[in-house]
Amino acid sequence: MSEFKKRVDATLTIFREQEPWEPHQPLMLGISKALREAFPELDKRHIGCALGHYTSSLQYLRALAHGQPRLDLDGVPGDPPSEEDRQAAAEQLAEQLAAREQRRVATEQGRKDAKLQPKWDEALARARQARLAQEARKAERQAQEEAERRAKEPPPRLGLEALKAPARARKQLAVAS
Repeated sequence: MSEFKKRVDATLTIFREQEPWEPHQPLMLGISKALREAFPELDKRHIGCALGHYTSSLQYLRALAHGQPRLDLDGVPGDPPSEEDRQAAAEQLAEQLAAREQRRVATEQGRKDAKLQPKWDEALARARQARLAQEARKAERQAQEEAERRAKEPPPRLGLEALKAPARARKQLAVAS
């Protein structure tokens, strides 16, 4: 985990411990500025990332879309979200749920593919075996055709020197014995 992520998580922990908010309740507009003033020791980037994490959760978006009142820094309910904010939260919620469903389907498909992988491997091995057997039959057939072609050809005519060579070999054997 990166150092930045650790600090954002620490910021979220501080908010959860020190703020009287209900989990995932809509927050008042301008809460970032109020948090920076209340926690000057925290980096403003960490506060921003922590708020982004908090406000993009499905539970927060559901609460905002349902029109639950916004809470201030002390946890006191204030004005409900505007219709425009509610609509935007509902759209973002729908997008996140659709993305979650796509990831679920992709994961499920990945599991199915993982189950099918051994079958694919077996099928590939069988195909490879069949191809090798086919190539072996083809090589055997070509060798047989070559042998048949040579059998049909008349034997090559021997020249005088080719005829004399075996006679000389027999003569040398006879002299040596």
